[in-house]
Amino acid sequence: MALRLWLGFGVTVVTLNGVVLTLGLLMPSLWPPFGPATMLLPGRWGWWYPLPAPVSGAALVAVVWGAGALMADLAPRLLGPSPAERLAEMEERTERLLERTRLARELHETIGHALTIAVVQVGAARAAGTPEFTDRALAAIEDTGREALSELDRVLRLLREDADPTAQRSTLAHAGRLDESARGAGADVT
Repeated sequence: MALRLWLGFGVTVVTLNGVVLTLGLLMPSLWPPFGPATMLLPGRWGWWYPLPAPVSGAALVAVVWGAGALMADLAPRLLGPSPAERLAEMEERTERLLERTRLARELHETIGHALTIAVVQVGAARAAGTPEFTDRALAAIEDTGREALSELDRVLRLLREDADPTAQRSTLAHAGRLDESARGAGADVT
């Protein structure tokens, strides 16, 4: 802010002096009270004063335009992001955090479900004591473990890469596997 203030002060000084210089060069030929006698080079040299007036005016316009362009270019860097940009960034960050929280909850539910089924299957196999049931229970544990590892891999990949979280999300088409897994664990599913 101080840099912009000092730059504005400098442009004001240059502008005022430029206007005075330009008018001072033009006045001897435009208004008789400011004739060549009041100028530094009186007499026969007074005719040249209006000649540099356009150069002075052009320099004045260039300084004002350049200072305006410089201030417009420096403003975003010096003042930082606008409130709208900061709000948009915070909303985007909030969305990412909410999605990560949802993924963590989904991962917790998936792994917790898989471990519960595995524990129930092991307990049921131990209690049943028949080789057929034990083989079926071990197969269900193996399937459940593979699905859990696959889901864990999917969620971890999403957390690492900021990929589209809906790309590989489980759908109702996967409900059959969940049903078979629960039935294999000995649950009565309707």
